[in-house]
Amino acid sequence: ADAALHEGLVVPADLEAAVARVPRGTRGIGAVRNALRLADRRRESPGESFTALVCDLLDVPLIPQVDIGPWRVDFLIAGTRVILEFDGALKYTDRQVLVDEKTREDDLRARGYVVVRLMWRDLRQPTIARAKISRALALAA
Repeated sequence: ADAALHEGLVVPADLEAAVARVPRGTRGIGAVRNALRLADRRRESPGESFTALVCDLLDVPLIPQVDIGPWRVDFLIAGTRVILEFDGALKYTDRQVLVDEKTREDDLRARGYVVVRLMWRDLRQPTIARAKISRALALAA
């Protein structure tokens, strides 16, 4: 849903209408309705979508795609100075990408933010994600 919204292939009303056509009691429709509730066109990757899902399960309110200075971050935890970034390993095949990412993160920290990096393995074990987020919230308090 996030990808379809992000690419402009559908609008929320299209998704709502499609779900409304599914007969009540259809197996799995509850999960579909929950996914629709969470759908957001601002998410830019499957990893960001999964991060949002896990954080929803952990009751961590997120604001996607927030501009901080010259940077755009994946998520800001609402009401805090904690940034969540989803990291897929594929983007780090080039050394310059890694250097640029370190420069960006140093600047965000200098602006008073705590940065949490979550990878697929962290999201598959929500207790790990929760621990990382809890430590960051404690640091930012």
